[in-house]
Amino acid sequence: MRNTYRYKILIFALATALTMFRVTHVIAADTTLTPSPIVSTDPEISAPLRGLYDWRGTILVAPPTPSLDAYERYYWNELETSSGVYNWSVIDADITAARAKNKFFAFRIRTLKGPNDAGSFVPSDLTNTSYGWYKGSTFILDLNNLTVQARMQTFFKALEAHLIQTGMAKYISWMDIGMVGQYGEWGLDSISYTTANYPSEASLKRVIDIQLSILPDTRKVMMAKTNSTAVLYALNSSPLVGWRVDCLGQDGYFDFSTNKKYTPFWPVMQNRWKTAPVIVEYCAGTISFSTASTQISDYHISAVGNGNVSIGGSNTSALFVNNGKKAGYRLALIDVSLPNPLVANTTNNLVSRWQNTGNAPTYEPWAITYQLENAAGTVVASSTSTLDLKSLLPTTIPQSATDPINLTGIVPGTYTLSVIVKDPRGLRQPLPLAIAGRRNSGSYPLGSVTVSSSSTSVPSPIIKIGDATGDSIVDVADFAIWKNSFLTKPISTGNTFGDFDNNSKVDGIDYMLWVNNYGK
Repeated sequence: MRNTYRYKILIFALATALTMFRVTHVIAADTTLTPSPIVSTDPEISAPLRGLYDWRGTILVAPPTPSLDAYERYYWNELETSSGVYNWSVIDADITAARAKNKFFAFRIRTLKGPNDAGSFVPSDLTNTSYGWYKGSTFILDLNNLTVQARMQTFFKALEAHLIQTGMAKYISWMDIGMVGQYGEWGLDSISYTTANYPSEASLKRVIDIQLSILPDTRKVMMAKTNSTAVLYALNSSPLVGWRVDCLGQDGYFDFSTNKKYTPFWPVMQNRWKTAPVIVEYCAGTISFSTASTQISDYHISAVGNGNVSIGGSNTSALFVNNGKKAGYRLALIDVSLPNPLVANTTNNLVSRWQNTGNAPTYEPWAITYQLENAAGTVVASSTSTLDLKSLLPTTIPQSATDPINLTGIVPGTYTLSVIVKDPRGLRQPLPLAIAGRRNSGSYPLGSVTVSSSSTSVPSPIIKIGDATGDSIVDVADFAIWKNSFLTKPISTGNTFGDFDNNSKVDGIDYMLWVNNYGK
């Protein structure tokens, strides 16, 4: 009776083991395509709204590839000489020149120059003491005057209408919120205001609202080293409002977390880089490119003006270019895994891993598209990824995405898989990535893939129960392994440890399995 019971246990164990281990066919494994990365020590990758931007018609140091954004500033009276008399030719010419080089354009409108620059910078009909006053020979606009505010609104609406009518609005990368203070930088303290004419909180908010109300699809950027109420109001208006400072590289200038003038808005401002850009430029004075490098990293700066500073001494051209390289996103496709072979007339999954090794995300819309190309280079199938690159914040951990590609009607054969990152608006050129192999089309070939009419299966070796050594023979060497592991809990299950029935313990049943397969 005891032998019969033992025999039944043995048969059950053997049957279970055979079910688990005797696999004769498996689906072919996936293949992984890995592009070559462009590392941070390689030449700069110019990309939209990152790195160096053309600063007011100057390029201090030419990057290896041209930047893709240009920036200019205008005085109000350059674009509106008197009430309703507009001269758009100035800004039109600058946008046209930028577009001729595939660049987007950014700008700021100002009502003042520097503290000692004589003259008026507002329309001629507003240049009288009904609408402001003179500080020496410099005319300062009264921002509390309701007529002045109304004229500002009319001007910006006219500017918006013109940019839309000419088709230029869609090429505006960002717009500074200006009009207030010297150079439009919102610096109020150096202007000789009296208690009566100091801009009220309501007036400052209205000036902000006027500029936020136009070009709603264009990013707005607020000057940060200024009135805390104004900065907080602008930032709270939308998570898409970024911030800027115009003195990169000055030691102690970025004192937002310690200076009580700025601490009220720092909690809102410190993480704004996740949804809106931080824009900067250098300024005259004691500037250190090494200090600038730290500030770019610490404050997640996206774009740096290519001008308004000098090269010399420790401030070398190499450091200047490297600071531009550190600014903004740096996106790379790490790899793509896919079935090998792909199967025609079915949907196959592509599993990709992407990484942002920069210091900020991209703020424009982009669509990742995988393309299957035949020998002639014609795209015969494609798949647009669900991964939103705007959500890809700087990280050392790649982000994965699984995207289907439909191969209905695809003829079996060998193809090339490529990737291209397109602007769904059709405005920008394809996005440059931090991987090698970019073609003139903006796509990147990833490697050859095979398309089959059906999934390929290959025979796998039969795993012999009792074969602990893996030499396809059940012999005394396997018994020795079982003996050494007898009545123990192995490190892992499986033949290798003498656990021939794969139940996480080595016992008499495993011995009987070895006996019954001995010599096979």
